[in-house]
This record gives sequence, structure tokens and C-alpha cells, in this order.
Amino acid sequence: MRRLSVCFVILALALHAEDPAAERIRAKLDLISDEVARPGSTIAFPLGDVNAWVREELAESVPMGIRETLVTFGTDTLELSAIIDIRKIAEKDGKQLNSMVAKLLEGERPIKMSLRTESAGGRLTVFVNAVEISGLPVSGIVLDLLIRTVLHPLYPKAKVNEPFDLEYRMERVSVLPSGIQVLIKQ
Repeated sequence: MRRLSVCFVILALALHAEDPAAERIRAKLDLISDEVARPGSTIAFPLGDVNAWVREELAESVPMGIRETLVTFGTDTLELSAIIDIRKIAEKDGKQLNSMVAKLLEGERPIKMSLRTESAGGRLTVFVNAVEISGLPVSGIVLDLLIRTVLHPLYPKAKVNEPFDLEYRMERVSVLPSGIQVLIKQ
């Protein structure tokens, strides 16, 4: 019996242990946000570590409504995919959607987003190239509605299709097939 209790304790600790890859990302983000990264240095965020961090961050900030997240990179491009219950996310803070919109967004759906980035001179712009919900392309008014009801409530400072200033002495953010690189200003 005692052996079984020890096994349960070990299993519980293992289930709550943070992914070392996600922890590496957090340490690098702290290095940048605390402004202790050396001027002119480049900080690399490998693809596998980024995916581990995204899974943990979303599980913490949006515990219900998003699963099976995957980020892939190209040169200045990102593709994000996940199974998402848009209605759960949109209504997570007690906000109620219009009943017709709520019905349309109900249930889990595979979502894919294709993004393009441009960065230089301490600024970054993220462009939405394409969005698919259940394999169907989404654009125009429907895409604007999703940005307003899902993205902005989760990330109020998020900017889409418009440049924003990078903080913490960041000069440039480069997206590469192997991961993300952040150049710190000289």
C-alpha cells in the first residue's frame, strides 16, 4: 500500500512538472524583459521549445477551449494550428455572444492561421495571410469578428496588420524555419 502511495505522489509531481523546453523559453524571455541581454546579442528560440512554451502558456491562460496546438515556421512566416472551441474562449470572461454568432461558433474546430512578419528598426508587423476553420477559408467581416471576440479579449494589446514598437531594447525579431531569433540593440 505504501508503495502505491509513493507511486501516486511521484506521478502527481511528474504531471505538474513544467516542460524544460518551456522553462528555457521563459528564462530567455526574462533575459530580454529584464534587459540583461548583452547589446548586439541574438537570442534564439528553437521551434521545439516554442511549441512547448505555447502549449503551457495557453493551458495556463486559456485552460479550456484550445488543445493540440502546433506552431511551424518558415522564413518570416508562421503557421499556427489547433483544435479550438471559439465560443468557450470568446465567453471565458462571462461575456455573452450574440445567439446567432454563438451557434455558429459552437463546438471544437480545427483552426489554421498563416501569418507573415516584418521586423526592423525596433518594430514588428504581423500580417494575417490566411485563416481556416474546419478547412474553410475565413476572411472579411467574419475574420474581423473573430479578432474582436477571440484575440482581443485574450490579448488586448495585440496588433494585427499594423506595426508596433518592440520593447526591451529589441531591434528585430526574425522568424526562420528553425525558430525565432531576437536581435538586441547595440
